[in-house]
Amino acid sequence: MLENKGKIAFSIELNDWIDKLLSIPGLNLIDLSVSILIQSCLLPHYEHKDPADNSGY
Repeated sequence: MLENKGKIAFSIELNDWIDKLLSIPGLNLIDLSVSILIQSCLLPHYEHKDPADNSGY
């Protein structure tokens, strides 16, 4: 979210970062069911679009 707003910049592309992360021995991704994906869309509404915007700074 902060990167999309231009507040921070990353030195590595997201896909490259995920590839490096997944190369860590013993680290695995799990599949998300349709039910979990739907429930994630039904989470309570946050007052701020980005939780970092609520930091008081």
